[in-house]
Amino acid sequence: MTIPSVINGAAGRTEAKMVYRSKLEGLKNPANISKTGPKKLPTLLLYDERGLQLFEEITYLEEYYLTNAEINVLQTSSDSIAEAIPSGSMVVELGSGNLRKVSILLHALEAARKDVDYYALDLSSKELKRTLEQVPKFKHVRCHGLLGTYEDGLDWLKLSQNRSRPKCVMSLGSSIGNFNRYEADSVGITHKFVLNGLLHANSILARADAIKPSIPHSEISAIRTSTSKLANESRSSKV
Repeated sequence: MTIPSVINGAAGRTEAKMVYRSKLEGLKNPANISKTGPKKLPTLLLYDERGLQLFEEITYLEEYYLTNAEINVLQTSSDSIAEAIPSGSMVVELGSGNLRKVSILLHALEAARKDVDYYALDLSSKELKRTLEQVPKFKHVRCHGLLGTYEDGLDWLKLSQNRSRPKCVMSLGSSIGNFNRYEADSVGITHKFVLNGLLHANSILARADAIKPSIPHSEISAIRTSTSKLANESRSSKV
């Protein structure tokens, strides 16, 4: 089986790590506090390869009800959505994750014999390749990976070779929640997800203690050493 290719949607733009580094270095300057308010970390720090894997775990939590609600909507409405997307379209999903939800629509597009190109946009080339390996080979739907941020993907769509084609840009999912801290995640995966973002910041700054989370060292070590275990489990569970 031919694995779908991954297109670098960020080509020609500043490398992500340089952008992160610039923002992180800016946090060290006290003068920035009065101009921008409290110090903030860019949320993209949460979504390195390990962060994407942890967020995938979050979507399976009972408390994270959004994914199952969205799956129910797609199962009910995928045929009508597919009917509204014309053949020849570019279907771009912002933040594709493990493709669990969009696969429902891809099968509906295939059943409707819509000749479309689907682009899974996400931040890790390795994770894109892993998830795209699990996509069945369709006759009408062609699948591709698109590496970059949301802004990279939208800019990529404006390129001359893409400009004239009809487009469907999808944002499946949400960051909205209505639980308090103790109700939101009983098994602590969201906690690990946020901690991993801080570790990612430190790796970009090439310092182990540039940003110090108030969390026991044993817990930080557990986050670091579990990456390979989760990756192996993901590979072994591929269809």
